[in-house]
This record gives sequence, C-alpha cells and structure tokens, in this order.
Amino acid sequence: MIFLSFGRVSDASAARAAEGKLVASRGGGLGRQVALFGAQTPAFRLNSRGWMTVAPGLVAALDTRAKLRMLCRDRLMAASPPFAARARRVVAAYLDRAEQLAGPPPERPEAVTHPTDRFFETLLPMPNAHVQPVTAAGSELVPVAGHNPVRVDLAFWDGETLHAILFGGAGSRMPQQARALAGLKQALAERISIRDIEGSGQFDLETILPKTVFAAPDGKSALIYGPYRAPEFHVDLP
Repeated sequence: MIFLSFGRVSDASAARAAEGKLVASRGGGLGRQVALFGAQTPAFRLNSRGWMTVAPGLVAALDTRAKLRMLCRDRLMAASPPFAARARRVVAAYLDRAEQLAGPPPERPEAVTHPTDRFFETLLPMPNAHVQPVTAAGSELVPVAGHNPVRVDLAFWDGETLHAILFGGAGSRMPQQARALAGLKQALAERISIRDIEGSGQFDLETILPKTVFAAPDGKSALIYGPYRAPEFHVDLP
C-alpha cells in the first residue's frame, strides 16, 4: 500500500503514526491531511469523503453549490504551505479549469445535496505530498524497509496511478532526493508517474483534467463516492 501525507504536515512519519493509524483502521482512504491507498482504491476526488470537514455553523450557510465550490477552493488553498507558492498557483489554475469544464454550478434549492455538479468529480490535488510504501496490519502501518517518506510538490491519485509532480527539474535536485525518487519509482513501478516541470515551464493541465472531470480511468462513471454532502462535515481544519 501507499501512505501519503499532504498539505501543512511537517512530519510525515508522525502523521503516519497518528492520523494514518485512524485511516488504516477504516481500511484506507482519505484523512484530513493523509491518504492510504492500494491498487483497488478508487480515485481521490473533490467529492471523496475524509479530506475536508466543516464546522456545523458553517454548514447552515452553504445554501448553494457556488458557495460549496468556493469553500472547497478555500480549504485547498489553506492546506497548501506558504512556501509552496508554485503549487498554490497550479492548484488555483487547476480548479479554474475544472470549473470551466464542469460549467456553472446548479442553483436549484436542492443544489447542495444533489449529485449533479461535475466540478466535484475532479481529482483532489494534494500539495506538499510525502509518499511512502507501507504494509498494513489492521491499524498499524509499517514502512517498507529502506523507504523513507519522499516529498513531491503535488500529487493526484486517479485510481490506477499516483501522479507525482515536481517543479524545478532534475538539475535542481540534490543527489539524496534523486536517489529517493529513484527508489520510490522502483518500489511502486507502474503505480506511480513522476513528472518534472523544468524551470518556469507551464504545467499542462490538459494532461490530467480530461479524464478526471468527465471519465474514470476504467471508463465507468467518475462519480465514485456519490454526492458531496455538506452535512458530512463536522470539524474545521487545524
């Protein structure tokens, strides 16, 4: 299995031992700033349960899909570390494009609970991701021998492949990081795609977005987790 921490997590190993343990006890999936997944885990999308929680007082104010989209965007921006300026810009552009492809949000009275807004089918962008192969025994997550957490700037899980994005290019990388990435690629093989964005080159949104918004990798409906229901949110992000 693959364990991943993301967002403002500064110690991936501590996150694995804390929130990772809770997610493992549920059989995997998403936590607020961690993920645990394997070959049979569906894609992590904006409508996937676990990554975002909302205080009860805020739920009452979410009376339109437009507000829910904005809340989703705000939480992703808030989860991105201040130092990750490029990742923040890419995530913002990614969400902008997702909104263009999904079209205007429905504004019917039942819009918040109705599962028709395709914006939320977009893959969940996970900035400042630390990736580590693990084995799971119940709620215990044991790192695979020789594999420490490896940081990437941005990650997406599409149900088949972990797309790991690195900014700056291989030439800007320290030898230790290069070795860690090579080891991660060897351990995960076809389950990971590591892509370098050289210098100030533009991130090609179209290489990921077409199959994230409108189709799952296996051709089935992308709406794997059902509607994105505001009443499921309970606790604010730290």
